[in-house]
Amino acid sequence: MGFFFSTILFSILFFISCVVMAMRLRDRKDDGIIGRTIISSMLLGSLIFCLLGFIGNVI
Repeated sequence: MGFFFSTILFSILFFISCVVMAMRLRDRKDDGIIGRTIISSMLLGSLIFCLLGFIGNVI
């Protein structure tokens, strides 16, 4: 059960850091396609990590 909460906590922290990074990249205006790709892949990775942790704890 502790692993479940740590997984959720880690994914929330990762999501917040991704949002902060997205704000910083958006402020620079020169991020373009590369910056958006990095941000979207990181957000997708955090979602997959959260889902894997949830499925692993249920099973």
